[in-house]
Amino acid sequence: MDKKVITIVILFFLVAMAWSGTFYLASKEKQQYKTQLAKAEELEEKNIYIDAAATYKTLLTMDPSNFDLVMKYGEMSEQLGNEAEFLKSCAHAKQIDPESPIPYLAEANYYLEDEQVASAIDVLQEASAIESKEIDKLLASLLGEYNEMYASLSDIGDWNSGYVAAEKEGQWGLMNSNGDFTISPQYAAIGAIAEGEELIPVQQNDEWFYVDQLGYRKLVADDQFSYLGHFSEGVAAAELNGKSGYINQDFEKFHFEFSYVSAMKNGVAAVKNNQNKWALIDGEFNLITGFIYDDVVLDSNRICSMNEVIFVKQNGSFSLINTQGKPVGDEQFQAVKPFVSNQPAAVKQDGQWGFVDLNGEVVIAPQYQNANSYSCGRAGVLIDDQWGFIDSKNHIQIEPSFSSVKPFSQEGVAPVKRGDSDWQLIQLYEYS
Repeated sequence: MDKKVITIVILFFLVAMAWSGTFYLASKEKQQYKTQLAKAEELEEKNIYIDAAATYKTLLTMDPSNFDLVMKYGEMSEQLGNEAEFLKSCAHAKQIDPESPIPYLAEANYYLEDEQVASAIDVLQEASAIESKEIDKLLASLLGEYNEMYASLSDIGDWNSGYVAAEKEGQWGLMNSNGDFTISPQYAAIGAIAEGEELIPVQQNDEWFYVDQLGYRKLVADDQFSYLGHFSEGVAAAELNGKSGYINQDFEKFHFEFSYVSAMKNGVAAVKNNQNKWALIDGEFNLITGFIYDDVVLDSNRICSMNEVIFVKQNGSFSLINTQGKPVGDEQFQAVKPFVSNQPAAVKQDGQWGFVDLNGEVVIAPQYQNANSYSCGRAGVLIDDQWGFIDSKNHIQIEPSFSSVKPFSQEGVAPVKRGDSDWQLIQLYEYS
């Protein structure tokens, strides 16, 4: 036989033997895999979770990208109370199949069983791009969940920079979004604290002065002001001898010629003359508009331009303008609530309340007995004489059960009342 032919035959034989050996090993590993899988399933069925987990872990060394194996090992780890391995398994499963809702739902339900609602919401929101009715349904149900915070308040103002003026037993203090008084109730009145400022106006007996965030006196005027507002953009509204104007932190006085003035915000403020007409001024106290308005809408902190738009009243109707006094949209309203965020504000048309956005466009048609402006994606609405909250899609998220509500803070905290009781605080779980 030709040597070349013999060489080819030998090579063919060696290759065949190699393939045969590979096939044998693969077949043997496959049989081992089946045996181990059956064993793991049997142990799981008998609730022998520690051995089942160990067996599933061994199987993962053979097939590390098997989605079902990863989730099975995670399930056994959860049964054993091994949170780290369970969460690691969920993360691994998300990498293997980013479009599967299974690991997200498993992780969310794990948190819910431990009453960690905020963590469950975070996980489900992480999966927002996945098309899953189960995820959407569970998330929708959780977004309306809230925690009742301990508080009992006679009255409460509007949030500003994470703080709110609150009254308890006839005295006013400053409360943060945790429901804690940072300045204890001890004053006849207290003002807001602006972002970047450390001065809070307070009234004690007949004296107005400024305290710092610890409640210590900081600025005290020689004059007997009848009102001091919070500092914003370098000035504060003030009242002296029946006139209103502005002061700086040296108590220098500017334009005490008005009957009422708002706080300065976004380079604009509202001022009222002795004929009860309103105008807008800029940060240099120059008139932006004439005294042409019958009213300018302010919140309890005397702010008219929270989001660079302002509600004004002319000829019996309210409309929206910008900080240059130009109309924003062409809608007219019977009544309005000020914007408290960059989300829609409550407006009244034809006897019912709906919502308008910053462009002056009605985004939710009037349909409620009453309403408050949106914040944190929710708005208080009055239905059949009870207040609840709707989401941004106009779906009821917190069932009407309150006698009164106020908007949420940026930290998801809202004042609410039940019946004739005092004001309480609730916090959305997703912010807790």
